Amino acid sequence: MGRVLQALARKGILKGVRGKQGGYQLVRAPHQITVEDILGIAEEVAEGREPPISGSALVKQVVAPPLAEAEAAFFKVLARTTVEDLKRSAVAMRK
Repeated sequence: MGRVLQALARKGILKGVRGKQGGYQLVRAPHQITVEDILGIAEEVAEGREPPISGSALVKQVVAPPLAEAEAAFFKVLARTTVEDLKRSAVAMRK
């Protein structure tokens, strides 16, 4: 988890606090930090620019559930979209 926190700090989501009561604090208010912000770090991990975070408990317990929900919604839209729908959209764009 330390690498995850460090990566979040490098990206300006967290800041390190030294001392006996030290640790990490949010730099911005929680409502100003999106999952997209956090997942941007995951993209950098995939590109090898950040330490891996996929095995992190934080990712598994906090980030993965909304991603699974988003994935389910995405596939639901795909399941009801036909090639005919895509064709109609393409034809409409030409007009």
